[in-house]
Amino acid sequence: MRLSLRTLVFVPAAMAVVALASQSAHAADTAVVKVPFSFIASGKKCPAGVYTVSTDSTFHMIVLRSKDTGESLSWLSAPGDKAANDKTVSLKFDTVNEQKVLHSVRVEDVTTQELDKNADRERVAAPHSSGR
Repeated sequence: MRLSLRTLVFVPAAMAVVALASQSAHAADTAVVKVPFSFIASGKKCPAGVYTVSTDSTFHMIVLRSKDTGESLSWLSAPGDKAANDKTVSLKFDTVNEQKVLHSVRVEDVTTQELDKNADRERVAAPHSSGR
């Protein structure tokens, strides 16, 4: 196999374009939510603050990442209800002994399973900003 100067320049440049395109696509699949209270998610205490919610369609995951601490949680996603042109991101919480517990995360037409496994709780929703 013969390498030319053009090949040595073109291949890294093409890889850089692909990397930038995938980062841009990833950014487009990320929404920002502000959670005004601390909560429990998958047994972990999470502080009030700004979070990003993203999806990974390759691995069928929904990822919740704190913008303040950088810590993240991820769950398998499953098909959810799909409304026409629905760009909604929602976090649903239950209240247990005056503590908020993350019940589910929904991004457009995918959702997590029921995360807290107990349906007889008071349900609340966190507001979200238009990060999509």
